[in-house]
Amino acid sequence: MNILRHATRFLSALYVEGKYVGVCGENQNIQQSFASEIMNLYTLYEKMLYSDAHFSVMEETNHSVIDFVNQLSRDMQLLDATPQNIRGYIEVLHRASQKTFNSPTILRHLFHALMRLGDFVEAKHALHSYLHLVGLSSKEWQDAKVTGEALVDDPIDGKSRPIPHVEGNMLEHLVTKCHAANRRSSFTSYGSVEKEPLFEMVHVLLAAVKLYGVYLGDGPAAVEVAEMARKKIKSQTMGLTSDGPQIEAQVFRATGVAYGLLARQTRDSTLRATYHERALDAFCESADLDPHSWETQYHLALQYAEMRDIQNAIQTISRALQTNPDYIPSWHLLALLLSCPSQNDLRRALKTCELGLDECQLAGEALTLEDAKQRISLQITRSVLLGRLYGPEAALEAQEELFSEYGKLASLDLSPTNRGREGSIVLEDANKRSIYQHGMIVSGSLNNLNSSDTQLSTTEERRRRGLSVSSSSAQNQTGHLLTPHLSELHISASRSHDDMRTKAGLATTATDMASRGRSTSHHHGLHLFSSRSSSRRSKRDLTPADPVDGASVYSSLGEETPPQKNSLGGMWNDSQSSIGTLLQPVVQNTGRSTMLQRQQHLQQARILSDLWLLSASSFLELGRIDEALKAIEEAENADRTTNSRVWSRFGQYFLALHQPEDAMAAFEKGLSVHQHDVENIAWLAKTHMECGHMETAEGLLESLTKGYGWDCSMAWLLLGNIYRHTDRIGRAKECLMYAVDLENTKPIQPFSILPCCI
Repeated sequence: MNILRHATRFLSALYVEGKYVGVCGENQNIQQSFASEIMNLYTLYEKMLYSDAHFSVMEETNHSVIDFVNQLSRDMQLLDATPQNIRGYIEVLHRASQKTFNSPTILRHLFHALMRLGDFVEAKHALHSYLHLVGLSSKEWQDAKVTGEALVDDPIDGKSRPIPHVEGNMLEHLVTKCHAANRRSSFTSYGSVEKEPLFEMVHVLLAAVKLYGVYLGDGPAAVEVAEMARKKIKSQTMGLTSDGPQIEAQVFRATGVAYGLLARQTRDSTLRATYHERALDAFCESADLDPHSWETQYHLALQYAEMRDIQNAIQTISRALQTNPDYIPSWHLLALLLSCPSQNDLRRALKTCELGLDECQLAGEALTLEDAKQRISLQITRSVLLGRLYGPEAALEAQEELFSEYGKLASLDLSPTNRGREGSIVLEDANKRSIYQHGMIVSGSLNNLNSSDTQLSTTEERRRRGLSVSSSSAQNQTGHLLTPHLSELHISASRSHDDMRTKAGLATTATDMASRGRSTSHHHGLHLFSSRSSSRRSKRDLTPADPVDGASVYSSLGEETPPQKNSLGGMWNDSQSSIGTLLQPVVQNTGRSTMLQRQQHLQQARILSDLWLLSASSFLELGRIDEALKAIEEAENADRTTNSRVWSRFGQYFLALHQPEDAMAAFEKGLSVHQHDVENIAWLAKTHMECGHMETAEGLLESLTKGYGWDCSMAWLLLGNIYRHTDRIGRAKECLMYAVDLENTKPIQPFSILPCCI
């Protein structure tokens, strides 16, 4: 076993130093060769380890198992593992947990693995267990968290949540008493004797901020774990590595991100201002600790922008671009800042968009899904600027390019074989791939809307709008894994104008969006990792008498025959039978998609929906009502369940037809999708005003301006006009002056479209 431990370390060191040579001496598939060879060693390593290891009891640490898991986790970072491989790695961690007792190390690796896989719900459970084991959570703390005022709204389910419990001494006392070596506050009242390093705990807490803030939308929880990290750093700085100042800067940056998110989710105006100030203070502290961090400069600039300090925001984002000109949202933020009326420089904002697109040209290079989304978002802003400067016709011409760019996003290969270490997605050479590869034509040609027919498309291919990733997989006869590629989401064609009137009456029927195609490809798995979610044979079926074909084992590793030379010699041949059943999963996983995959599907559908809404706005401005209706219906087809802006455009369409009752029904439908949607509430109030329902409009606007519409200049203007018509001159003046201030600092697109966490 010692030989295996040193062999894996030596092999890993060779690979990191660039000195590794494949088993067959071919360098073109160096990573695949390394993965196959080191996984063979780890398979033997695990088998020999567990044949001798015993279950550790209280006050005892199984160091050999912990060393194995630590070493394996380091090598996993070197591999572009597929989701199936990560699920198998998670199963390895579960097997290791059966040989240890309340090990925070294994829980830490499990949490990071689940985050890498994108299974955020399970990651949250692993995080809770880890925090209990290291003493950063307790029953008293959990009970205290739910006792605050419910002034925060969950963006996913719309439920009210209590504000974070970070005031007072309870959190400070909890962090101070946290001693990883002998803490006794876990679910079973037994602690772990493992010494959990401070920097590892901090890294877990930083990942937890991203988990809660970005993926789960839980602002209070994000603030709580960020404050834990900040107080932990403050109380115990000796456990940090030489990168201590950089880690402290990351902690303060994460704290600022958490408070900024909480400010967006808080409907109380006083608390919102407090949280914005705390976010700004945290970002400033992070910038002082690490002045060369472009990430901190970006977050600081975004915080200035949200607080409407435009000049400081421009100066800060300019410093971020000097350090890193390749980050697309930095260019986007600068363009939005320049588009504010107080700057009066739309042409410079347009030039910034074009410069950012040129600087971040990614054709033929590795492209992540997030990069593709941000690139399209910047192009949408460019189209809006063109429309403002040169009219809606120029915007429509730019939108042709936008749909073509969405085609590149559609051509991203989301199959597990092309997922990078951080969930990145590889875009192959643009000259070798096209959106027609999967038999899909994105309905991006706006010329389709010029037809007098009410149907936008006449063929099945032109009805395909969205994307989904098939999460099912199978196994072929040779043991290769069949993995999902992009599948097409078939969306039904546009409905007639009479159909639209039915929808406005809140009698909308669901369109069939469930037709999906599948395609498969081969990839080489890391066969130590048989997935826990697979349906596997029971232990009584896995007897030593089960025949195992050695050639088939190597076939599954991508090798035609076993290597003639192996550092393990006869040990390999003696253990080949038992290893074969370990390396080859009997049945693949059932195909349950992760939360990350579901979010990616929704994001792609939202992008396509927003593109059609952008076209609809241009058509409405040009007075081309029929084409506007068709574009809105296409937007609804792409994302009918989560995009409340679709119904806002429907309402504006009916207002253009002088049908206020249908318009109000559409706005109310949008509020059923998102009950706090500012745009729908403002337009609904405006329609009520035009119909003479002043009291109803006033109630809507007062509620909106006190809550999430505090920065909506349209709402303040309408409210001021109501006060003016009802002879409340003083309040009217205040509202109108505030509306002017907001309008002067209002970008051409809201700052909320930018990522709030890097």
